[in-house]
Amino acid sequence: HPSDPVLEPDLTPEPGDDVLRAPEPDGAPIHTADSTERRVSTSGSDTGDCTVTACATIAYAVGQSVSGDTIRIAAGTYANTNVYTSKNLTFMGDDLDTTILDGGDTDSVIYCTANVPITIMDMTIQNGNTGTTGGGVRSDGDVTLQHVKLTSNNAGTYGGGIYTAGNLTITGDVII
Repeated sequence: HPSDPVLEPDLTPEPGDDVLRAPEPDGAPIHTADSTERRVSTSGSDTGDCTVTACATIAYAVGQSVSGDTIRIAAGTYANTNVYTSKNLTFMGDDLDTTILDGGDTDSVIYCTANVPITIMDMTIQNGNTGTTGGGVRSDGDVTLQHVKLTSNNAGTYGGGIYTAGNLTITGDVII
């Protein structure tokens, strides 16, 4: 009924809560005040902390980040991308068709080396190639994919597109 009050969820973090909250209806994650958005653009520069001026590489932005941050990746093709992290991060592109991480057939494109969750949204991950596991995405923890395309990735043993030692959550359109 139009005159009924609209109830908003209480998103106040409790002590010990994770920084990353459930997605909004539009797919954007909800963050607490403790998280920071680090920006990456093909026209960026690998200086500073990537919060005001975009960095040029995802690896540099990850190096500036802390667990709970979002790495916001602008539209473009990021060639020879091999990102390693041990932090709970969200990697958010502009769109599945316009944000492309290309591994250059050299290793996993995104590799989370710790048992922490990572979220990957709105991008294409391609041309990862490893002799072991997870050509596109490899993780020792939980992985959430939302509106992601994994294509032309290879692995010597398991998981050409994705390998995770933890749980895999897929929301929205995911093309493997």
